[in-house]
Amino acid sequence: MPSTIWGAVTASRPSTWRARSAYTNNPVGGAFRAFGAPQVEGALEQLVDRLASAVVLDPLSFRLKNGLVRGDQNASGVTLAGTVGIVPCLRLLGSHPLWKERESWAAAAPPGRLRATGIAAVAHAQGFGPGIPDFANARIDRTEKGLFRIFSAIPDMGQGNGSTYVQLAGDLLCQGPERFELLQPDTGQALRSGPAAASRTTYIYGRVLLEAVSILRERMIRKAAMLLGVEEAKVLLLPGRFRDAEGGRELPIEALVPFMEPPERQSVAGSVASTSDVGPETEYGPKRRGG
Repeated sequence: MPSTIWGAVTASRPSTWRARSAYTNNPVGGAFRAFGAPQVEGALEQLVDRLASAVVLDPLSFRLKNGLVRGDQNASGVTLAGTVGIVPCLRLLGSHPLWKERESWAAAAPPGRLRATGIAAVAHAQGFGPGIPDFANARIDRTEKGLFRIFSAIPDMGQGNGSTYVQLAGDLLCQGPERFELLQPDTGQALRSGPAAASRTTYIYGRVLLEAVSILRERMIRKAAMLLGVEEAKVLLLPGRFRDAEGGRELPIEALVPFMEPPERQSVAGSVASTSDVGPETEYGPKRRGG
């Protein structure tokens, strides 16, 4: 089966893919960062280099010739209608001194040391893949003590998505992490949002979390404007307080709680979405290691 990551970079040309699946004494690794996908990519990129050599092209030229552009269909059968940046990224890397000077750098290797410069082209995708709609549901409440409580049914297996959720909500609400509680994973109180699979935990759940936070923020601004006796547009939400932008009067953020009914203190958002993949960020560039 073709790799989704390499297939996201190489245009859909007439080709034949063959692969072997071998059982070992180790647990099966899924396509999740170091759990399996990078190892496969390493093998595939070496095969791509062999293909480039077979048609007498350098590795960069071969990848440029086969790089996806908007409107192409990748090896997984997805037509890419959004931004596809792999070709511009490869062109930028081709102008980098690490690539342009690779032959002279290799020739200058000291005795007993070999040097070589390689290049790889991959794209990071998120979501469940073609034909499978992704979904997420997010909930955020104001507690009786005035804190913000985020409900998430997606576990954090060490990838840090829990702290990401708090940072996303905190940035929109202009509040520090000390004002948040995170219930994760909690399938008893939180709505289903799918598995903790790669970056969908940020892109899919994080997006609907921001929608829920935006709804709650609007309610808070509206209530603060009423208590301050000013227009909503003149209310500033600051860390721990609201401020009348013109008069300078302030209202502690906790003061809103008694004036908000329980339904007003709870915000829920959900969506069904399908995502597309994009090219790698240019700052990663070619890497040179060794002396």
